[in-house]
Amino acid sequence: MKFRGFIFLLVLLSLHPVMAQEADSLQASLLVAPRGGPVTPSDTIGRERLARTLNIAEAVRSFAGVQIRDFGGVGGLKTVNVRSMGSEHTGVYLDGVRIENAQNMQVDLGRYSTDNLERVEVYGAVKASLLQTASEYGTTSSLHLTTARPLFRNGERNHMSVRLRGGSFLTLSPALSWEHRLGRKTSFRLSTAFTTSRGRYRFRDRDTVMIRENCDLRSVRAEGQLFGGTADAGWTVKGYYYDSERGIPGPVFKRAGVYPLSIDRQMDRNAFLQGEWHGQYGNNRVKVRGKATYDRLDYADYSEEDYSLPSAYFRYRLLNVFASLSWNMQPLTWCNVGAAGDFSYSYLDANLRNFVYPSRFCGYFAGSVTLTPGRFKAVASLLYSVRADHFGVSDFRVMRHFFAPSLLLGYTPCKDLDLSLYVKRSDRAPTFNDLYYTNVGNKDLRPEVVCQGGGSVNYGLSKEKFHMRLGVEAYYNHLKDKILAVPSTSLFRWQMYNIGKVSVIGTDVKADLRYGEASHAGLTLRYTFQRALNLSDRNGATWRQQVPYIPLYSGSALLYGTWKGWKADLTASFCGARYTTSVNLPEYRLDPWMTLDLILGKELKIPSSKLGRRGGITRTKDGGTLAMLLSLYNLTASRYQIVQGYPMPGFHAMASVTFQW
Repeated sequence: MKFRGFIFLLVLLSLHPVMAQEADSLQASLLVAPRGGPVTPSDTIGRERLARTLNIAEAVRSFAGVQIRDFGGVGGLKTVNVRSMGSEHTGVYLDGVRIENAQNMQVDLGRYSTDNLERVEVYGAVKASLLQTASEYGTTSSLHLTTARPLFRNGERNHMSVRLRGGSFLTLSPALSWEHRLGRKTSFRLSTAFTTSRGRYRFRDRDTVMIRENCDLRSVRAEGQLFGGTADAGWTVKGYYYDSERGIPGPVFKRAGVYPLSIDRQMDRNAFLQGEWHGQYGNNRVKVRGKATYDRLDYADYSEEDYSLPSAYFRYRLLNVFASLSWNMQPLTWCNVGAAGDFSYSYLDANLRNFVYPSRFCGYFAGSVTLTPGRFKAVASLLYSVRADHFGVSDFRVMRHFFAPSLLLGYTPCKDLDLSLYVKRSDRAPTFNDLYYTNVGNKDLRPEVVCQGGGSVNYGLSKEKFHMRLGVEAYYNHLKDKILAVPSTSLFRWQMYNIGKVSVIGTDVKADLRYGEASHAGLTLRYTFQRALNLSDRNGATWRQQVPYIPLYSGSALLYGTWKGWKADLTASFCGARYTTSVNLPEYRLDPWMTLDLILGKELKIPSSKLGRRGGITRTKDGGTLAMLLSLYNLTASRYQIVQGYPMPGFHAMASVTFQW
């Protein structure tokens, strides 16, 4: 109780100046936020650069403080970890509503396309927008995906896009999108994509050259979005369906002179329906959100000792219902008061004997105050959460209550300089997957409690065609009972365990330079230092050892430019050495790695066609655009592993042609 009281007092006395920046349309990863916004993201990517990436994982891998855990190949699982907090601590939000997944509650970023997104933002600690959901106040870090609304010009009512992508691993992925305006305030978008890939690639294990087998993928994705209303009162409805079957190759290891290979198979079916409505009445604004999700996972587990034996077949079904109400009032021009309440219900079903059939009810209630007097800014919030787990077999219930306060204050001494500090407390309860999955779960896991603090200095300068943004952010995270998920014999079998205490001290350094407007060139630099130490047992072998899979340093450099319809990106990414266990011995060390990627693109305008004359005016029809893109990955053919036993591909390439009209 003394520790909790100290943290609460620290929250009340701490300061967090909040950066305010002019909106920028740069294609590279820049700090972007409108002047007067309470909190800016740590990094963001706009629509132009998103169009040149394959999926969300590729888009955010160059962000400062972000680690992408990639198991290799087109179909390999791809999850995000921000500032050594773990994938479960990073909430992935689509238009303000959290995305969940039945496998380890880690969102596979490879499933989600960037085609229909306006921007992608990462918040390293605190996000405090005026009408966010209550549960967002409790996330230690978050990745936000914002859907782009259809844009119609010159009175057009339809917009079509056809894309064909293919390349290495015998990958082929056609996609189709149709946008239609129903009326002055209403429009919709329908899009679908199909992906097939054999997935095989060569790799080297010691002195043996092998082929990565059982990496094939077949997936179908369909989305529909309906938009209506105005900026003061509008609504959206989204539907999503994803169906895939893939091979699970398993880790590469040598046993008794042979390399046993996995032929396990996994099938995923995910569907959700999501909607929101917002309205403004005088000084009051309201937003209502809702979502219903069905997630099914089927896994065929074959014996690596004898493939002729029948497989063990696992089936899991997760149902989730979510509802949220957010309210904001502006009593004064420099003051905003807000409140939000969220409710969610989850139920997990499985085809296993003596399964506990758990269900969980969660309630989140948050209040916030935002003050912006002159050059000073402040955001204070308090979140109360209650979780109730029910076990169907034993009729046993577990309740947990938690308070999560945070405070942010900021000061802008001049228009080009921003200073900031923050402090926050949050928690993470073990998920159903952590607790109950067969061969995976650990029913004795304890919830994590996290205390975060940090500060940043950002400087921006714009003169005619030259733009510059420099930033340094230092942070400290303290985790009690940190939950670690480490893969064992396959992507389906994980080992879950608690680490008593973890201390993370980190620094992110960012630099963004650009010269020119329509035709321009730029440089984006990111560097991250993170010392994540295990402080559980002073007398143990893991005392002050680096946490598994967290590099001491990492970073990226992006050189980009556009000229007369040509676009080019050259990206170098590097990662320092890591350890696969909390005992940092040489035999558990993963070597550092560096990759070099090149993206080349050309966009052609198709001439307009004449439709004839009416009323003395010649009518024309826009001919559309043809965009060609060539992506070359790992140009130096570096041999590396992000996760032990899962070798990444060497040099590979993808090409795409997109026709829009």
